[in-house]
Amino acid sequence: MENNIFGGLGNLGGALGGLVSGLAKSGLAPADDPAVKMINAQSELGDLQNQESGILVEIGKQAFEQTPTAWPQADKLRLIRSNMAAAQDKVESLKLEMETKRR
Repeated sequence: MENNIFGGLGNLGGALGGLVSGLAKSGLAPADDPAVKMINAQSELGDLQNQESGILVEIGKQAFEQTPTAWPQADKLRLIRSNMAAAQDKVESLKLEMETKRR
């Protein structure tokens, strides 16, 4: 089970934690209120978990790039990268089309 009451809400949890923290600092919500402390602690936990995830992603990318054939997901990743390149080309083409129509 998720330790963070904001689990699954993405950055919303961090934003709510920041909002509650701001309210506590402004005096609108008491900083010593257990609910405020809980939200602040969970926001901090979520931020740290996001930092950890980012570092693990970096490690995974480095490991894959060093030895791509060592990973059973290599073919899937190559297909995804190919699809990403095609989608990027489509975005660029549509941008150009929109710019042309504006003129």
